[in-house]
Amino acid sequence: MSGASVAALSVTEPGVGSDVAGIRCRAERDGAGWVLSGEKRFCTNGSRADWLLVAARIGDEPGPRAISLFLVLASAPGFSASRIATLGRRTSQTGLLRLNGVAVPSGGVGGAGRGEQTYGVPLVP
Repeated sequence: MSGASVAALSVTEPGVGSDVAGIRCRAERDGAGWVLSGEKRFCTNGSRADWLLVAARIGDEPGPRAISLFLVLASAPGFSASRIATLGRRTSQTGLLRLNGVAVPSGGVGGAGRGEQTYGVPLVP
């Protein structure tokens, strides 16, 4: 690893916190790919990441089983990130992320419909 790019994992949302089962960020099918819309908050390195893994809901089924991870490039049209001022660690920038119709190709989705299994550890009891 050269450290040439910065990555982030985006799960936490306003009004939901880190409750994966309550995620409201949506991913809708669009031809061969997906379109993401929603907001993420308190994402470590979110405001400086080159690419992000974004947790989003792919269906109306409640709970974590309709959650998938999407690879989003920070340069994608419709994506914006800003830094949230924090009192603690200032070496990693905490971000507020907005996804407004961000297109993700079909190869940029992992674990479609497998919920917390995608993360490798249970996130929901």
